[in-house]
Amino acid sequence: MSRQYIGQDPIELFKHLADQQAKRQMFSCEGLITSVDEKTYMAKVMLQPWGIETGWLPIGTLAAGPNWGIFHLPPDDTEVTVDFIGGSIDNGRIRCCYTNDTDVPTAGVKQGEILIQHASGSLLHFDTDGNVNLVTAKDLTATIQGDVVLSALGDVTAIVQGDTTIGAQGDLTAAVQGDATIGAQGGVGLTSAASVSIRGAGSVRVEGGAVSLGPSTTIDGKVFLAHTHAGVEPGGGTSGPVI
Repeated sequence: MSRQYIGQDPIELFKHLADQQAKRQMFSCEGLITSVDEKTYMAKVMLQPWGIETGWLPIGTLAAGPNWGIFHLPPDDTEVTVDFIGGSIDNGRIRCCYTNDTDVPTAGVKQGEILIQHASGSLLHFDTDGNVNLVTAKDLTATIQGDVVLSALGDVTAIVQGDTTIGAQGDLTAAVQGDATIGAQGGVGLTSAASVSIRGAGSVRVEGGAVSLGPSTTIDGKVFLAHTHAGVEPGGGTSGPVI
């Protein structure tokens, strides 16, 4: 919705507000956001069709309180409704935002679905089948002060085109009733200051051009100690099984 100021007499607005003030009723206007104060969570609105800009008005939200809430600072030209409590132009509140012919979610939403979408394309989508889709246009950072529990009754697949690093200062356990696959075109690092357990009811395979085991690695109840050999002559030969 572009800014269009219809050349009506602004006195009409004040007359209407004066009438509403006399009746002590709430008066509402539509308008466009012109500027936002990120520190005070307030905005100015150009009221339509009069082309009059308000002062700083608080922005309505679904939940607000000390150190908690749901916050959204609308960009300029967002279509909003302003309520003037008691019909007073000095007591306005931005109630809500609206979509129009141009301001619509690019992903689209079906009846019964929930979509939270950023202008960059990042989104969180709850569809009608119960699936949850998370898309990030750039990095995804998660900081957890406590435990992380991941349970899956089906398959778990992680595909990474860059490096993947998992670090834990305590124990790290991954339990999956289905298949678990980690695929990466770059390196995959698993680092822990404590023990790392990989268990499977079936076979467990580790494949690579070069597989390195730590100083003390247990496989099938046997302990493999990493060590080196000196004075070994080059040439072909075979070695017996590790004991």
